[in-house]
Amino acid sequence: MKTIVDIFLSPGEAMDSLAERPRFLAALILVVAASMAVTAVANQRGVLEHSIRAELENNPSMEQIPAEQREQITERAVNLGVKFSWIGGLATALIVLLASGIFLLLAYALAGGGVRFAQMFAVVTHAWLPAALQHLISIPILLAKDPEMVDVKNVVSMANLSPLFSPTEQKKLYAVASSLDLFSFWVIALLTVGIGQIFSSGGRL
Repeated sequence: MKTIVDIFLSPGEAMDSLAERPRFLAALILVVAASMAVTAVANQRGVLEHSIRAELENNPSMEQIPAEQREQITERAVNLGVKFSWIGGLATALIVLLASGIFLLLAYALAGGGVRFAQMFAVVTHAWLPAALQHLISIPILLAKDPEMVDVKNVVSMANLSPLFSPTEQKKLYAVASSLDLFSFWVIALLTVGIGQIFSSGGRL
């Protein structure tokens, strides 16, 4: 638990500790739990349902379908979307973490470095803790705001430049601005620090 706290307060020391003694279970559980928690709140508040309905209503091809059939399609899409959101909340977090760990491991090996998967995965899971923090910050926002006013893909909008653009009139700029947020850069910075600590320690210990 100390390492998790140190990731936010003293990331260099935390990553140095992980390079010497890799451990990732607690961080992995926190990242996955935060993802599942925000999924639960979003579903309970109907945010995901509203998002799916709004996306289908704004789809020009839906206008050519009879009203009754449109409603049936929408209901099926909502039911499937909510069900798959639970699988996605769990699987996406695990797949992203594992894929990132494997990719960085291979990249490090190709660069001539020697590193164990446990070391790289420990760095990756702990570097992703700011993303878990973002999920936790999302929860009170989801609870406080009208579901119709929430962008499910950009709940913590104050962490990026998306408020400067219109989500309807400047869609591309809004999408780019919302993807470049503080938490993403934070994760990248921690990954950089962690890989640097592995390199300094000589990789395999």
